[in-house]
Amino acid sequence: WTTYCLCQQPQYLERVQQEVDEIIGDRRPNFDDIKWVEILADAHVCAQNHKSREAIQKFTDLEAYFSNNLHILLHKAKLQIEMDELVDAQYNFNKAREYDSDNMDMMGKYSFLPFFQFFSLFSILFLII
Repeated sequence: WTTYCLCQQPQYLERVQQEVDEIIGDRRPNFDDIKWVEILADAHVCAQNHKSREAIQKFTDLEAYFSNNLHILLHKAKLQIEMDELVDAQYNFNKAREYDSDNMDMMGKYSFLPFFQFFSLFSILFLII
């Protein structure tokens, strides 16, 4: 099914091929090449179990395999919003938008980020006064 879907969207097939070439190169693949799959699965399990800090760390570990990966950037930003780390979330969303400005995944959360930041600042000011 994955192969069929990729054939229907050649731009994604090309991107997948580029990522495989980055990791494998000209050599024959081995089991060490798919260690990242375990890290990715662990990251998603941690996120589902509301262990956001651990999930962010695992997504960060994945950046060693895939720099500027849209999936990683968006999931880190989403978790950072949940942890009220709004500056870091903004940074990762901006990096994701720079990397692929046409992607709309999680842009609903991105669009509310200025409101989250405003209300966070407002609540701090309210506590001070």
